[in-house]
Amino acid sequence: MKLRLLPARTGLAWVAEGLSVFRRQPLRLTALLALYLLVGGLLAVFPVVGAALSVAMAPFLMVVLMAGTGLVADGRRIPLEITWVLFRGKYAPQGVELLKLGGVCAAGLMLLLAASLTVDGGSFWRIYSGQEVPTPEILSDGRVQIAFWLVTLPGLLASALLWFAPGLVYWLRLPMAQAIFYSVVACGRNLGAMAVYALTWGGIAVALVIAGTLLTYLLLIVGLPPSLAAIVYLVGMLMYSTAVLTSATFAFRDTFDALDELERQGRLPRQPQG
Repeated sequence: MKLRLLPARTGLAWVAEGLSVFRRQPLRLTALLALYLLVGGLLAVFPVVGAALSVAMAPFLMVVLMAGTGLVADGRRIPLEITWVLFRGKYAPQGVELLKLGGVCAAGLMLLLAASLTVDGGSFWRIYSGQEVPTPEILSDGRVQIAFWLVTLPGLLASALLWFAPGLVYWLRLPMAQAIFYSVVACGRNLGAMAVYALTWGGIAVALVIAGTLLTYLLLIVGLPPSLAAIVYLVGMLMYSTAVLTSATFAFRDTFDALDELERQGRLPRQPQG
């Protein structure tokens, strides 16, 4: 493994490659994220434990989508049993390390949510865990807004710093702690590329929000239900989120210059034969 120092424009290339590969098999790639969200929704029945388990599953989702992206980029279809293929046999130890990584993420979220209790008395926690339906009055409460940002901003920062950790654990077989360390170092050493990468995806997200708003107004003008726009918007954001995760494959490949080594070791996930 060799950490590469990349120019800022590389971040734009990652976005372009992610979108290019996503367009080849958008439904199958999106289905992987949809399955994760479905499981997360089922876990939400258990307010506290469910939220923690959903976050703990995130590193597994990242690896599955990165592996699926590799298959699509290589001109192959994503097998339905991809999750089983990725974590069986000799790859089982990586599953344990990913579970540890997910546990760290879940613990961090719980700490942030606990901190939010001191700000708003638990209103944001109850909304997050599905115990309370948000109303305009609750959402306009300044304390709830502070609690939201107290959880969201550190969460986004942690997600960015740990962006490479699942790939380092799975393909390069680094222990969880080392993977976190090298992921943070990689983000810091390539801050320009990561900033362009994040800002480009952020700009695309803003464009999608604007398009969704315009579509809602258009449907109102022609007399169609606005709920139709909501459905289109949700599907669009789901596909957008999948494309973001798809691009992580190329960010990992270029940042650690690991592709040749992985191919030599025969450790890139391949579609099962027969």
